[in-house]
Amino acid sequence: MKSKLVYTLLLAGALSASAQGFKDGVEYYRADQPEEAKIILTNNLGATSGTDLATAYYYLGQIALQSGDKAGAKANFDKGIATDAQNGYNYVGLGALDLANGDASAASGHFKEAKKLAKKNADILTEIARAYFIADPVKYNNEIEKGLADAKKAVKNAPAPFILEGDRLAKTNIGDAVGFYEMAANFDTNLEHPEAYVKYARVYFPVAPDYAINKLKDLLAAQPNSALAQRELAEKYYDNNQLTMAADQYEKYIQNPNSFKRDKQRLVGLLFFAKRYNDSYDLASQILAEEPDNHYMQRLQFYNKKALEEKDAAKAAAEKLFANPTAQLNSQDYIQYGELLQDMGSDTLAVEMYEKAVAVSPEKTSLLKDLSAAYSSAKMYDKAADTMAKYIDSEGDNADPNDILSLANRYKNLAIATTISVPGVDVAAAQKCEDLFDKCEYLREAGHGSNIVFATGTPVSNSMAELYNMQRYLAPDLLKAQGVEAFTSWANTYGSIVESVEVKPEGSGYQIKQRFAKFHNLPELMSTFHDYADLLTADQLDLDVPDCEVVSVAVEATEALNRMGFTAVLPIQPFPVTLEEAMQPEFTKENIERTVRQVVRIIKQFTK
Repeated sequence: MKSKLVYTLLLAGALSASAQGFKDGVEYYRADQPEEAKIILTNNLGATSGTDLATAYYYLGQIALQSGDKAGAKANFDKGIATDAQNGYNYVGLGALDLANGDASAASGHFKEAKKLAKKNADILTEIARAYFIADPVKYNNEIEKGLADAKKAVKNAPAPFILEGDRLAKTNIGDAVGFYEMAANFDTNLEHPEAYVKYARVYFPVAPDYAINKLKDLLAAQPNSALAQRELAEKYYDNNQLTMAADQYEKYIQNPNSFKRDKQRLVGLLFFAKRYNDSYDLASQILAEEPDNHYMQRLQFYNKKALEEKDAAKAAAEKLFANPTAQLNSQDYIQYGELLQDMGSDTLAVEMYEKAVAVSPEKTSLLKDLSAAYSSAKMYDKAADTMAKYIDSEGDNADPNDILSLANRYKNLAIATTISVPGVDVAAAQKCEDLFDKCEYLREAGHGSNIVFATGTPVSNSMAELYNMQRYLAPDLLKAQGVEAFTSWANTYGSIVESVEVKPEGSGYQIKQRFAKFHNLPELMSTFHDYADLLTADQLDLDVPDCEVVSVAVEATEALNRMGFTAVLPIQPFPVTLEEAMQPEFTKENIERTVRQVVRIIKQFTK
């Protein structure tokens, strides 16, 4: 997952009527968010104070006009004039409606009425220019220029005309557009046009995200109660992949009375992305208490519990999601559930989920690799090999060598005839593997046995029995000569069954498990292995690999770690080592002893 999940969230919200509410509505409209503006303005029409009704009707009319509802637009403009005939905004609205109807002459008449009432109002004069800009920026270029000149003449350094100048260039000249927005923000000493900051951030973000975010920080510092400022900053953190910051900012924003219910739902997703799984789950539960069939929240309950490795709770949440008839299940849902079922030991059910994932999103060929692995875990080896081959074919020349190796590994699951029945010994038949074995036998009988060559970096990857199968493919005569042709004889000679205590697949308690998991007579086994296998080391291959620069970094305790009960992060290994060094018994012993001493010192320090 932009290692991130995308959710479609419903727009809804009950907002309080207030002076700040009306202001937020205007700000949302000017910042090109008409749907949010409509909800806030509508909810504030009944406010007893703080709401300029005539102006509110103007913006509601403009929202209707831009959505194609001309009748609704006119009704709102008329209401605005009836409420306050001296408010010039609604005459601008009627003029904009005239332009939409193709009547430039009538529009000019309405704009003249607006100018009479707004000789020194740069905002209304700019709205006239904007009406022409929205109607046709090329056809009405002269009218736009005159409107901007009128606005700048009416009030020196008024921010509104500079914002429109930026809008005219936003798609063609980012640098100049940003410059105009910057000028508008500098001139807006009373912060009546916060959209200048918002538009600056939106246009500049693709080029310089840090500058865009800092501009919104400036706005929020000056207008800490602005819903627009709070929300825009949270969104830009998200766009910049600063998920923790986005979640923190959204938490502050949803406390605003002019936040939306959909944003509360969005916060659930952001908390999940920020790995605050418990917080995300709790907030999703709050929403589900009001909307029990909200499948977006059910999905996130499931994902959060899975991330927390609370398998039983995750399974219960998944079952609710999958049982919801309104749920729009996607391939990721099936993949997540499949992974969970695998972890709980339900390989067959997991396969069904992976198959559904591929069926839902056949265009996502990467899912074939996941499905192949699921088939292999469920011992459905033929399907595992076929599916992996399909995936590699879909990749063409871009196929990863590791994927080709995985396909080769699918052929190691050759059925074994034995009475031994423990994990690590496969008795299931795989037609693909049997077919390969038969071809090897045919070549040997035809006198071409020396031409059979396998190349792999992992002759043993899933089970010890794979070493026996490698010899069956390549040197069966040697097995016969040693008297270990039958697997039971080979296993008794070179291996042993180990009994150990393991966690149950469902995570509830422990179980005693026997596994074919240990070699003995190792020198003899390795001598036999070298009779039919050549081992090449990295030095012998002399592969061209990039140099690795090892950099030691000190990790400080963070707020997130503190919340989880950690007060410090301490390295177990104080210096970098190679993998070969780390695998040496002496090194392991020394490292464990050093770690124990370190832990004891820490305990003594904090218990003084």
